[in-house]
Amino acid sequence: MNQRVLKLRLYPEDYHLPILNQHIGHNRFVYNECIKLNKKLYEETGKIKSRYELSSYIKQLKDTDKPWLKEVNAQSLQTTILNYSRAMDRYLQYLKQISKGKKPKLKAGEPKIKRKNIVGAGSFRTPQHGKLIIDDTNPKYKSSIKLPKIKKPIKVHYHRMLPSDAIIGAMTITKDNVGDWWVSIEYKTNEPYKVIKTGNGVIGIDVGVANYYTTSDGKVVKNPKFFEEEVNEISKLNRLISKKRSNKVGTKKLQLKQNKLYIKIHNKTMDFIHKETNKLIRENQSISIESLSVSDLLIISDHNLSRRIQYSNLSMFLNILKYKAQWSGTELRTVDKFFASSKICSNCGNKDDTITLKDRTYNCKHCGHSIDRDLNAAINIRDHSQPIK
Repeated sequence: MNQRVLKLRLYPEDYHLPILNQHIGHNRFVYNECIKLNKKLYEETGKIKSRYELSSYIKQLKDTDKPWLKEVNAQSLQTTILNYSRAMDRYLQYLKQISKGKKPKLKAGEPKIKRKNIVGAGSFRTPQHGKLIIDDTNPKYKSSIKLPKIKKPIKVHYHRMLPSDAIIGAMTITKDNVGDWWVSIEYKTNEPYKVIKTGNGVIGIDVGVANYYTTSDGKVVKNPKFFEEEVNEISKLNRLISKKRSNKVGTKKLQLKQNKLYIKIHNKTMDFIHKETNKLIRENQSISIESLSVSDLLIISDHNLSRRIQYSNLSMFLNILKYKAQWSGTELRTVDKFFASSKICSNCGNKDDTITLKDRTYNCKHCGHSIDRDLNAAINIRDHSQPIK
């Protein structure tokens, strides 16, 4: 069965808000308590408590000093402990590889204390017993979800229907940085991903900054630059916030305004990415991409270029394209991340190491072929790609 996630907007009533905030706060407390306990133990002995030892410790707290922890779903607290244990294990594994002189495949930071922000943003997860109640008369606007420890169902905007054979699993409730509530419903289904193919193209894609991506058939999509549209407003808010005291009401209003601006940029970016990836999947049967490591691209001296790469969300674009290709049965191919797609002539195969970022046209010194730099790279990616194993 295929495992997928459906994210829906929640509209809790006044009755629900204290309970939901309580769940987020209690889970935040448990996470921070695990950090404090293990940090002290690691400094003294060089060892940490396992997930099961932490669970026993939290259970003791419930029975002694912190009886109010019983007010929320116990399974959500256990999930928080599990999340912390996994994060700590990854961090210790990272340190172990560093100490042996090896280069870790993934960077992992030390788990940090979670702090309550101006709207009390956070999340909690219910591994089971969550229910989706669909209203047959008006499923979109009258449906709701039922969660453990919360008596009344919570209204949900059910804008996208689950498959008829869907088996619902865990639910994650999230409060974002502007105070909006969301639920992510994990489910399993045998129903295939529905996509209406409008073409059978075989293309290569070169992603960039000025042009978001260029395809080997000559299509160019400009970078929408959503962050750069709002950068002046963000800078202005940063200056105003830095001049005020952190506990002032006016400061909190400015921070909330800034959070809304970031959410707006994120929503516009994700809308753009989903529309473009859907278009690519519908129009093509085989897509070749670069094995791009955006983290490596950010380690460059040009601060402005680094920021533009970061806010282009290229990693997100490629990741979404990958899973949609897998779901739809579209072949996805790739080239090695060290493959010099921009320096090789797509006509004769000659490599020119003198090409720089400033050269927007590739002029081959061997065969005289002249072509746009990004289009040349896209053709090379298409012609030299290999199936993903």
